Amino acid sequence: MDRCHAGTIEAVWQKLKEKFPELLEEHKGYALRQVESQYNNRHYRLLQVYRKNKLRPSHVSPEEWKWLITNLWTDAEFQRRSNQNSLNRGKQEMDSKVGTKSISQIAYDLRDPETGAWPTYQKADGIWSIPSGEETLTKLNEVAQTHQERISSAAVPMVEHFALVLGRKPNHSRGVGIPAVNQVGEERIRFREQIEASDQRAAAAHARAKAAEQHAVAAEQRAQAMESQVSTMVQTNAQLQEEQQSQRAELNSLRDTQSGEVASLVREQLDQHMTAFSTHKLWWCLVIFAAFMEHTNQPRHFRCPRVVLPKSLQHHHQGDVLWIFISE
Repeated sequence: MDRCHAGTIEAVWQKLKEKFPELLEEHKGYALRQVESQYNNRHYRLLQVYRKNKLRPSHVSPEEWKWLITNLWTDAEFQRRSNQNSLNRGKQEMDSKVGTKSISQIAYDLRDPETGAWPTYQKADGIWSIPSGEETLTKLNEVAQTHQERISSAAVPMVEHFALVLGRKPNHSRGVGIPAVNQVGEERIRFREQIEASDQRAAAAHARAKAAEQHAVAAEQRAQAMESQVSTMVQTNAQLQEEQQSQRAELNSLRDTQSGEVASLVREQLDQHMTAFSTHKLWWCLVIFAAFMEHTNQPRHFRCPRVVLPKSLQHHHQGDVLWIFISE
């Protein structure tokens, strides 16, 4: 198809994948062979119309009809291949006389449903329509008896049955009217196996995706649990900080209280020492003053409150009491 219309094969493959999403790249060759077979069959039917009356069918556009005539049917290479195919077909010993439907399908439809016997046809005068038909049928019946197990175990029993009688030919199934039934059957089996393998891969991918989803859910749950733990730790840390701050404030308050008490005690002791020192100093001043008065022999009358010496000084004066009268 690409020889006639560049890019057609790839475009057809894209259309097939859109229509059948389950198709994979490994199915491309088989699918395109089927498309090409249908493509060639359509051109063959149009060629028969052209050879018969040269009239364009209504379902074919004028452009396509003109292109087929100019680039295909009148082409020298096409004519050469067409003539060669005609020669090859003329060498066939048994021609198909059942129309466009495949021999295998017609044989299956017309066989005896009870015995499975193949249908046979003769002319009105009782002569076989194919000269070697009677001999071929006899051999088919004999082979069916002698190779029953081999035929029944084959992938396509009918193809194996005819091959044992008519011989084998590469890429061709003898006696069934269509090419390469063996290959088609094998490709169909391989295609089915590929689909099953694809389904298995899809199931495995689905299982992996599901497992990954479960892992993701578990990871999310672990993350949520860790987030909850972190939140709890943050709250606990905040409470500890508040308690520490409270304890620090209480300690500072206690320290301030103790400092105040110590300062008060120090001041009290200092006041006591200062009082003692002042009293001691005052006492000596009075003594000096009294001595001075006595030395000058100028006694004067003073009126002063009685001063009692502190106990620390009484051992020097044995409890003497000094009377001092300060002039008014």
